[in-house]
Amino acid sequence: MDRINHPTADENNLFRSRDIENKIPGTKVTKEWLNNVQEEICSFIESMGLDLDGEDQTQLYQAIRENIFNHSTIVEITNNQNGVNIPGASADKTVHKHLKFEYLGWRKDSLSSKVQKGEIHLLNDGGAWRKEGGEAFGDDIGTDFEISEADGVVQIAYNSDNFEGSDYDSELRFKVYKF
Repeated sequence: MDRINHPTADENNLFRSRDIENKIPGTKVTKEWLNNVQEEICSFIESMGLDLDGEDQTQLYQAIRENIFNHSTIVEITNNQNGVNIPGASADKTVHKHLKFEYLGWRKDSLSSKVQKGEIHLLNDGGAWRKEGGEAFGDDIGTDFEISEADGVVQIAYNSDNFEGSDYDSELRFKVYKF
């Protein structure tokens, strides 16, 4: 992607209106610029799994919605474990000031099936990470989260209770936002 770079653009490579009085032409829109914008948009839409459709004027909206609301990482919650690092649930204090971890956990055994939803906020407070707020809703799924830090990188891990039975199954869906 690039800003318009035609000689009729202003000094910041922005579009300008035609000024008849001062004989300054408006910015000429070039085919290169239009094709760049088109391909940036199309690439994003296709990267979200949509096929381009000239009759559907909502595809960019659908792709943004998919990226924000439905794109999550899934890991299995291993039974009876402690300190299992969650891939991608980390942040570097030299780069990030805030990590938000949203999760939906599900576990079942021979006796019950339980679901829990929650979030954890970690703030970089002058170089040290601290937990701020965050709530959990739903069943107690026998899983809690721990925070560790090494060399300025904060990492979220889980601990899980022992769920009984041969039909044990689990899933942890999560999104990580780094600011």
